Amino acid sequence: MNPPREGDVLGGRYRLSRQLGEGGIGVVWAADQVTTGKKVAIKLLKEEPNADVSRFLREAKIVSQLTHPNIVQVFDFWDGREGTPVFMVMELLAGESLATRLQRIARLTAPQTEEVALPIVRALE
Repeated sequence: MNPPREGDVLGGRYRLSRQLGEGGIGVVWAADQVTTGKKVAIKLLKEEPNADVSRFLREAKIVSQLTHPNIVQVFDFWDGREGTPVFMVMELLAGESLATRLQRIARLTAPQTEEVALPIVRALE
């Protein structure tokens, strides 16, 4: 399968609009739900020989059952049927990544570190 591109529609429901980032196992895109127009984030599992589809789908299912203000909501996921990539659909958050912030300011102050770390700790409680 070809790499995803702007305008591609996944699962007949989600139109990709722009790539937001890339990590070790996935690529995250901003997208629109085609029938409602709702803005979402799509995390696509990279198509690699060692891609762990079952682990990715298990994560999507578990996270979709969590409700906490500091944990991203997962609305939907797709298992790769009919040649569509494996992906999960999440709420689209505003802001910047910690990596981008550190590129911009180089180092967090103690209060800034607390501002970043406290929500993570609360989510893990």
